[in-house]
Amino acid sequence: MKRSLVFLLIAVLGVMLISCTEQTTTKHNTGNAIYSDELEVDYPFPNPLMYYVYHEYKDFYSGYYYEDGTYILQVKTGGPQELQEYLEETNYEYGLVPFSYSEMISVMNYIVAHMEGSNISMCGINITENYVEVMLRDPDIPDFLNGFVLIGIVEISDHFGYSTLNYM
Repeated sequence: MKRSLVFLLIAVLGVMLISCTEQTTTKHNTGNAIYSDELEVDYPFPNPLMYYVYHEYKDFYSGYYYEDGTYILQVKTGGPQELQEYLEETNYEYGLVPFSYSEMISVMNYIVAHMEGSNISMCGINITENYVEVMLRDPDIPDFLNGFVLIGIVEISDHFGYSTLNYM
């Protein structure tokens, strides 16, 4: 009995120690970009151009959208000459925009981290227009948004008086 109890206690402690260890994220190096999980590496892009730009020029990838039966890739302006040449040689449609997807994600995450106690009801990325859209409950723009609005990466929507639940 004592032996079984000691064995059980050791087993429970072992499970607790294993479950309390820090979880690590597997990183994948796929050429120029490092991805933090398998989902990003295996994302099913609708065509090879999007896959190529996302994996080889992640700092210039700005997302894509579907319009009138065509996928349109958004690419940040100012990319390397080889990217510009590659885009011109393809049969795919693309648009040049001022902000990358990673820049928009960073701004959106910053806004989400500062939403509590503000009049922001919701924010999200608008890929087709290439900005982070912020919806307010009243017309007073929080001070921390002013710089983002000034450079054009944030647009304010006038859905005053509505809570986040009205948009879900």
